Amino acid sequence: MAMILRTCGLLILMAAAAGCSTAIDLTDTPEPIRPFAASSLDEPTALPPGVDLMPLRVGRWVYKHIGGDDAEPFVQRIEPAGNGSAPFRRHDEALGQVNHVSRDGRGRILLHAVEDHEHKVITRFARPLVVCDPSITPGQVITTDTEITIANLKTPGKVKDRGPCAMELRYVGRQRLRTPAGEFDCYILQRNYRMKISKASVSSETVIWCADGAGIQARLYKESGRALMLLSWFNRHEVVLVESPAKN
Repeated sequence: MAMILRTCGLLILMAAAAGCSTAIDLTDTPEPIRPFAASSLDEPTALPPGVDLMPLRVGRWVYKHIGGDDAEPFVQRIEPAGNGSAPFRRHDEALGQVNHVSRDGRGRILLHAVEDHEHKVITRFARPLVVCDPSITPGQVITTDTEITIANLKTPGKVKDRGPCAMELRYVGRQRLRTPAGEFDCYILQRNYRMKISKASVSSETVIWCADGAGIQARLYKESGRALMLLSWFNRHEVVLVESPAKN
C-alpha cells in the first residue's frame, strides 16, 4: 500500500507524466514476469479450502526489483503488535512504511492504517480495506468503500485532511512461477485503488502472484495521480521474491 502514504504525505515523489494509464495487461504473461514463468497464464479456478495467500506470521521476506540487478534488495517483515484491532505490523524497510493489518474470522486480510516514517504521516481507514480474501471466486469483485484520514505521526489525533477512497479486489488467474525463492503454484490477485483528498487524487493498480502458505512471490504496481490541480505523476515497480522466512 505504498501509494497511499507516498501520495498523502508531502507529495514529493512527483514526476510529470500526465495521461499515463495504470492498466496492467493480463491477456498474457506480463513482460516483467516472463523470465520467472514456469507455466502459461491460466484462467482462475475455485480457491482450495483453507488457502492462505498472505500469511500473517512473524518473519522476513526479501525482494528485488525485476531487471534492477544493481538495486539493493529490500526487506519486508511482519511483527506482532500486541492487542488491538490490528495485531500485526508489516514493515517495508525500503519505503520506511508500516502497515497495520489483521486477519478476521473469515480469513480475510484487512488493512487498518499505514505509517509513513519518511514523510512523518499516518493514514487511517474508517473501514479497513480488504486486501486479500480466501473466499473470493473467479469473476467476483470485492469492493471496500471508506474514508481516509491523514495526520502527522507526532500528533496522530489531529487530522490534517480526509476524503473518500475505495479498493476493488479481484481473483484473475493462476500461474506457476520459478523465482530465486523456489517454484510455486500461484494465484493472481488484482487490486485497484483510488482516493481523493482536498489537494490530491490517486489511482493505482497492483497485481500479485501469491502462493498458498508462502505469500507474495511477485508484484507489479502502477500509480498515477494529480495534486494541486497542476502536478501529475506516474510511478511503477516490479518485484520478485528472493528469500522467504523458511530459508532464514
